[in-house]
Amino acid sequence: MTKIKKLEIVERLMAAKMSHDIEGLLSIYTPDCLVEQPSLGVRSIGYNALRPGLELFARHFPDYQRRFEGGGAEDGNTLC
Repeated sequence: MTKIKKLEIVERLMAAKMSHDIEGLLSIYTPDCLVEQPSLGVRSIGYNALRPGLELFARHFPDYQRRFEGGGAEDGNTLC
């Protein structure tokens, strides 16, 4: 995957999260995705496990906003 493609995915993720577009967020992941949030003690595998957390986030943070100021992608890692 190219550096540009990786950064486009990050932009899509941020836009979907800020608009609370649950289906848009899920479309970024594969159906069997693994999402870990160690600071929260959360580990979600697949859409069915990921959806409740996304819905909860949307309910509790209705005004969530972020600004993408830049990023980079090298050696398989993406930093934003």
